Amino acid sequence: MPTQTYTGARAIFKINGKKIALATGVSVNQTINYEPVHVLDLLEVEEFCEVSYDCSLTADTMKVIGNSPTQQGIFPHVDLLSILTQPELVAELYDVLTGQLVARVEGIKPNGNNFDVRAGQVVANNLTFVCKRVLDVSEANGGTTPGSGNPA
Repeated sequence: MPTQTYTGARAIFKINGKKIALATGVSVNQTINYEPVHVLDLLEVEEFCEVSYDCSLTADTMKVIGNSPTQQGIFPHVDLLSILTQPELVAELYDVLTGQLVARVEGIKPNGNNFDVRAGQVVANNLTFVCKRVLDVSEANGGTTPGSGNPA
């Protein structure tokens, strides 16, 4: 019986529905930012107010001649018009054993495209993205987080 633990060997990574071949790692980051409320006559913080939500995505791939991030449509050509008109992308992680969508990252735009060439090493490509939202397994499969949505 297979384990329920999600591992890299079980992961399929896609951007805009296309599997990213030779992906070696994906990092998804979410941050909820808070502003402390300090009031007169109190030394400690009265409360923390939620002020923003930020998320990002980093993908590591092998650099393949003839299959650059620009050729794949992931990174725009480096000209003003291409950068200003690039579409938002969607990244998804799937479980190869169940076919289940594990996470969906929406509203992503490329931020960085980095690689180093070293003697005696395979060249890796590091792509960074800004994004609007990350949906986890419960939200990505049509569910909602308890308490989400419009307050009634």
